[in-house]
Amino acid sequence: MGNTMCNPAAYQDGQPCVEKTTGSWPKPLYKDSKLILPKGVRGEIPVLIAVHGTTGESWLKGKLLSMVLTGGDLEKTMEMDCGWTQMDYVSNAIVEECGAAVMVIALPDDDEAPEGGIANTWWCSYYSKALAAAIEHVCEAVPAESSGTLSVDKSKIGLLGHSAGGGGVLFAAGADCRDLISCVVALDPGMFCCFKVYDYAEKAFEYANEEYFSGKGGDLQLDVLKNIKPSTKVFVHSSQAQYNTPIVLSPPPRGMSSIVPNGPSIMSQIPCEKKELFIDNVGVPADMKATPEEANKIFMTSHMWPFSANSVKSYGDGVPLAAITSFVRRHLVGLAEEPMPRPSIAVEWQVAS
Repeated sequence: MGNTMCNPAAYQDGQPCVEKTTGSWPKPLYKDSKLILPKGVRGEIPVLIAVHGTTGESWLKGKLLSMVLTGGDLEKTMEMDCGWTQMDYVSNAIVEECGAAVMVIALPDDDEAPEGGIANTWWCSYYSKALAAAIEHVCEAVPAESSGTLSVDKSKIGLLGHSAGGGGVLFAAGADCRDLISCVVALDPGMFCCFKVYDYAEKAFEYANEEYFSGKGGDLQLDVLKNIKPSTKVFVHSSQAQYNTPIVLSPPPRGMSSIVPNGPSIMSQIPCEKKELFIDNVGVPADMKATPEEANKIFMTSHMWPFSANSVKSYGDGVPLAAITSFVRRHLVGLAEEPMPRPSIAVEWQVAS
């Protein structure tokens, strides 16, 4: 097996990784993809498949979505990536700091999606099938795009997703990808669209009607979580700022809180021997009070941290990103390093050696 850590001496152009456009596989499961490979590495390497949550169909629609989500803040609108490439920033950090390859996939736009796709929202069972196809794809793409110098270590394949994509990777771990992967990284996972769009929307509305930041009502029992293999390693990160707070304020007065089941509920359901949970308290008011409008802004600031090169490193002073890369090095790449100590911003913290 080849060395799976990056070799800085190989960075002749100053870049630690290289991107390759790898397209769809097969349409319409996803419309496009890119492969991010570490430089200075040969032989078998670990791989993650990364997938986004809700997106805009085009650059312009992504910016319009970003403007809505940032409350009209023009500077943040231009900085934030609400397209399918929103996963690039975390993915690049993983490639650079862990030496794994990442394939980022783009789910289809509304006009390309199977029946039921609305507002660029996909359901978990659809993510599951797309991710399984992407695993087949990446096993061919890595040797093809590296001129045969690299191949995928099929015992070290993982999934990475954010928001609806975070819910999608958890679902896939208990369904189509169950026997294909060794680890899952779920960021701010939402599973209120499981088998069709908004099939658990009522639960998301109920969750928003509980006390903000309390986590009350965040339990949603899902058989697919219980079906994840005990040997699969799972990392879940989210924020107390997303406990009970609304992603949208419709219907009034409290809207919908989409991050259900919450982290503790997920941890209680998955049967995995090695599972890690990190819930931070970034942006949570000291008095735990907020109006619905304030709560919506707090949710968005917390939820969109992976969407830019700046915020992925500055959110929580970089601690959430460090926790992600620590997990990937230990539980996907297989490096013998100690887990991070509990950060001061953690309100929920569980690690596995």
